[in-house]
Amino acid sequence: MNNLMPITGLSVALLFSAMATADESATPLLNMKSNRSLAEIRQDMPKIAKKHGYGVVAVHDMKAILAKKGHPIDRGVLIFEICNPAKAKQVVEKKVEMATLLPCRIAVWQEGKQTVLAMVRPAALLGLLGKEPGLDDVAREVGRDLTTIMNEVAR
Repeated sequence: MNNLMPITGLSVALLFSAMATADESATPLLNMKSNRSLAEIRQDMPKIAKKHGYGVVAVHDMKAILAKKGHPIDRGVLIFEICNPAKAKQVVEKKVEMATLLPCRIAVWQEGKQTVLAMVRPAALLGLLGKEPGLDDVAREVGRDLTTIMNEVAR
């Protein structure tokens, strides 16, 4: 029997909290609420991402996917995979293992009468695979860009 402790959601959250950089909030998870519908956000996300140099690579409709697999859920949940090709190239060329963290994701779900947009800050994810000189700035820049995109689509 091995002595490894299984990774739980709490231990991952604690790990992320320990890795948060001083210029970011204490939590690696950024979320914001919106009065816009899931459908409105789904429609506007690609346009707003493009305006900031990012593209929506894929949208996963988790409610539809899980229902199709026989595991229905009660709320709408969308996962947007978003990428800026130039920044992704920088990251992958510097440390190819970072490709496991790409593309960036923004999750959106219904919560009562509101919609929540959330992402794990790229700077927090960066620490999972070890610090690499030069990537901290890229991760913070991508985090700022994604925050701007989220703010605009939430309005």
